[in-house]
Amino acid sequence: MHGLVSTDSVPLAERADFWRSVVEDHYVAVDLELPRSQNFRGALVYGKLPGLALTRYAASPNSAKRRASHAALSARDDLFCFFARRGEMHLQQLGRTACARAGTFCLIDSEVPFLLDQPSEIDVLVARVSRQALSSRVSNLGLYTCRQIDTRHGLPAIVARFMASISQEIGAIGGSVDRAAHLSTQAIDLLAMCLVAPSATDGSEKESSAKRAQMIRARDRIAAELGDPRFAPAKLASSLGISQRYLHALFAEVGSTPGSAIREARLDRARDLIRAAPDQPIGHIARSVGFASASHFSRAFKARFGVSPRDSAGIAELTALEN
Repeated sequence: MHGLVSTDSVPLAERADFWRSVVEDHYVAVDLELPRSQNFRGALVYGKLPGLALTRYAASPNSAKRRASHAALSARDDLFCFFARRGEMHLQQLGRTACARAGTFCLIDSEVPFLLDQPSEIDVLVARVSRQALSSRVSNLGLYTCRQIDTRHGLPAIVARFMASISQEIGAIGGSVDRAAHLSTQAIDLLAMCLVAPSATDGSEKESSAKRAQMIRARDRIAAELGDPRFAPAKLASSLGISQRYLHALFAEVGSTPGSAIREARLDRARDLIRAAPDQPIGHIARSVGFASASHFSRAFKARFGVSPRDSAGIAELTALEN
């Protein structure tokens, strides 16, 4: 599937609303701010392979804000790779800032709030990859989001060129299902290799191999202990054989804390359980992810996702009926 969407044939007064719908259809729901001038222009060439959607995006200056409430109401669970070709995009997520400009790319997680500011006209290739496809190849994707990666040399250069080539030829590729699936798998494999390569983060933010391994162990331990309401940073540090001070420093480098990482992991697991079985009692789900109090769980869930657990269950039921 491929095609073109453009504002050229849209009346000036209707372009803002039109472009907001385009962004939501091809990416995710955001609060989109366009300049007051009605001379906004945007064009998007899109194509889709199994597990991989590619769009060539060109637009006048604008900015976008993705809120937790947007993610809570979305059935999509994707990550976006921005391969800038011209202009700049300033990105903020997980306490980090990055600038996607020509010769770089940046990964953004649609399930985590982010800010995107585009101060000038831009031309960017966007690859949308499902979380399932990428997380099966890369552990702890939060380590790699909102980091500027140089695509001028080495493996990142290969990934950028490969994605661009697929985008240009996607109309011819899509006719063969097997060929399309094979190319999609290759592209996602290359992207995963690029993310975990030692040079994947820019100089000052580059984690050492030891720290990366420790973070992976920490995330894995958290996932294994979500059902224990007594599991806390002290027990996490002890299970890893490191001090609490070092544990806090480790999470600070990725814009988080051990306590918030544990809480967010509990809530993420709860949301997955609600989506999988929306008829389960909320109290049972809360206890299964380590919350002793259902009311505390409900408050924490709404603070993270913008909706209550019951409302989230209702959304999941409606989505299941529609599908």
